[in-house]
Amino acid sequence: AAPAATVAPRAMTAGSANTPAAAAALSPAEARRVAWRGLQEGQSRAEVEALLGPPTKRFELSGKQVSYYYYQGVGAGSVFFDGAGRISSVQRPPG
Repeated sequence: AAPAATVAPRAMTAGSANTPAAAAALSPAEARRVAWRGLQEGQSRAEVEALLGPPTKRFELSGKQVSYYYYQGVGAGSVFFDGAGRISSVQRPPG
């Protein structure tokens, strides 16, 4: 009973689709799509990296911090952060 109790709360978190057990059941492309769908305006950089992993690169564009993710054979996606380090907008990768 104790292991089930520990799994249930984790299954309810925003990043639950990106847990090792859930990711194992998905193709890499579907796991990536699910992770990107988990992004929401206002999330912190740490929350973004918990879902997507570390970005391919970070840079500043028009006063906003950008985390850029590149996927071989797929394309790129970017997460833009406001001055407080929270998501202000997202450009998801194709597919």
